[in-house]
Amino acid sequence: MTLLDVRRKDRISDFAWEAVSGRYSIGLYIAVAMLIAALASAMTGIPGYVLVAVAVVLVLFIDPPERLERLRERRRRQAQRALLARYLQRRP
Repeated sequence: MTLLDVRRKDRISDFAWEAVSGRYSIGLYIAVAMLIAALASAMTGIPGYVLVAVAVVLVLFIDPPERLERLRERRRRQAQRALLARYLQRRP
């Protein structure tokens, strides 16, 4: 059925999701964590190499791309259920 087909089209939002949850996006998160650690080091006086190490380990432990991918899949399932419910309510 074409009505129940909820495939995502090539859109900017798909590109953005791929950029933040793709295979190589962990490097982006590590770079941001290193930048934050460097700024925090300058403000607090804690050695930068300590904060950078903590930040990188924290990013690897949390695994943001995997969490974002799970969030996206959960939202897709909710959208499909809502679409199916609306379709079933409209049927005579």
